[in-house]
Parts: sequence; structure tokens; C-alpha cells
Amino acid sequence: MISVGEAQEEILSGIEILPAEAVPVLDVRGRTLAEDVAARRTQPPVDVSATDGYAVRAADVADISSRLTCLGETPTGGAVAGWIAERECVEVAAGGPLPPGADAVVPEIDVARDGARVVVKEPARSGENVRRTGMDFTEGRVLLRPGRLL
Repeated sequence: MISVGEAQEEILSGIEILPAEAVPVLDVRGRTLAEDVAARRTQPPVDVSATDGYAVRAADVADISSRLTCLGETPTGGAVAGWIAERECVEVAAGGPLPPGADAVVPEIDVARDGARVVVKEPARSGENVRRTGMDFTEGRVLLRPGRLL
């Protein structure tokens, strides 16, 4: 009688590893990955809003009832509306890029708006409701290793 390890070694000695091949992504189920898969880009590519709301400077909204001037809006995937200066904000949709100068997002439920005037009803800290650049993954980072069953 031989040991389990010896039996495995004997069985595996007769197996030849097949060369890697490119396969359409819809056909990979049940296959084993032959090489590293690295991210081709950084995600998110820039700081983006995690919620619908207003991109602000946290220093400007540290107090309840902070009053800001809204410069415009930045939709998801849209262009940045402008630089945020003191006591200014930009309306952003979830996934929309934060304008330069902004370091937090106040959810729309926490503000009262009258035209271009925005009154913040809840304070925000720096980084709050922000998905930072590369938070999910960065370009070149290995996401999957060889040997993984797909």
C-alpha cells in the first residue's frame, strides 16, 4: 500500500499542463486562470461623490446652518463645474467628479436650497461621502492570480 501523497504524486506525474489560450470572456466559466489579471485603469479615476448632494469644503460646513453659494452642477460622468472657493459648493450626482477644492459631500437631504443659496443643516467632515481616486483598484494592480477557477 502507498500513502495518499505518493498516490497523488503518481497520478499527477502523468498529467501534462496545457498551454494558456485566450478565450472570450463569456466562455471562461469553469476554466482556470493561467496568468495574472491586472487592472487596466484606476477606479474611480478621480474623487467622486458617493451620494447625490453638494460638493463642499469641509471647513465651510463645520457648523450647522452654514450658508454657501452654489456654482452649478456636475452630473455623473460630467465635467467638473468649477473650482470650489470659500463658502461655495457644486451640486453633484452620485458618481459625479468632485471639483477641485472640494473635500466632502453633504447629502441633498441635509441642505435647504433657495436658488443659488444653499443652507447646510448637518456638518460634514473632510472625506465624508467621497469615493477617493483608486478606492476600488489602481492601474497595474493584480486583481486575480493564476490557478483561480473562473
